[in-house]
Amino acid sequence: MPSHEKRDVRIRHEMVGSGFPLLCITMDQRNANGGESTGPIPARDPWGAFADDQLGLMDHLGIRKKAQSIDQVSAFLKSHQPA
Repeated sequence: MPSHEKRDVRIRHEMVGSGFPLLCITMDQRNANGGESTGPIPARDPWGAFADDQLGLMDHLGIRKKAQSIDQVSAFLKSHQPA
């Protein structure tokens, strides 16, 4: 299973299918029972750390950049639709 590493955190993930990923990326959460992802979880903001893991994985896979481009194209097309 491929992994993404950022500082002292390693996140395992798996992609299924082809094309632009929508909801088909599974991510192994840090230190989950039976999981393979590792890294410290800050006591003051554990959910922020998990969100950062997800955004980091999206950056690693190039998804966030593509999503921003799609949002820009979508906004342009919506602004140029006939009334």
